[in-house]
Amino acid sequence: MSLRITTLTIALALTSVAGLSAAAKKPQSVELGAWHVIGPFYNRGKSSFDVAFGPEKEIDLKQEYAAAGPGKGDAARTLRWRTSRKFVDGAKSTISADTFGSTYAYRTITTDQAQTITGYFGGDDGLAVWLNGKSVYSNNSR
Repeated sequence: MSLRITTLTIALALTSVAGLSAAAKKPQSVELGAWHVIGPFYNRGKSSFDVAFGPEKEIDLKQEYAAAGPGKGDAARTLRWRTSRKFVDGAKSTISADTFGSTYAYRTITTDQAQTITGYFGGDDGLAVWLNGKSVYSNNSR
C-alpha cells in the first residue's frame, strides 16, 4: 500500500503465533487488521518530524491526546484514534497533515508462522516506519 502525506508516520505491528508443529503443512495465513489513524500533531510552526508525539511512545487505540493547533495562538484540541476505511490494500491512499504536521497510521498484521510480508509506503515529505516497535525506515526529506 502506498500512502502520500506532508509528514507520514506509519506503525506496523506483526504478531506471530509460536509453537506450531514443524510437521504442519498448512498454507501460511495472514490476517490484516483495520488501519487506525490519528493526527495531525503539530510543533507550533516548526517541523514535527523529530518530535516523538504520544503514538510513538505507545500504541493505545483508546488513548486521547491533547495536541497543539498548527499555529501560534491556535487552541489546543483533543485527538483520538479513528478506524480508517479509506485505505484499500493494493491501492494508493492519501492522508493530509498540512505543513509541519505528523499523522500516524497503525495496523496489526497477524500470521500463523514467521514469514516475509512486503509493504509499500511513500511520502512527499518525511516518512518513518516502525515494525514491532522498532524503526525500520526514516527519511526526513523536505
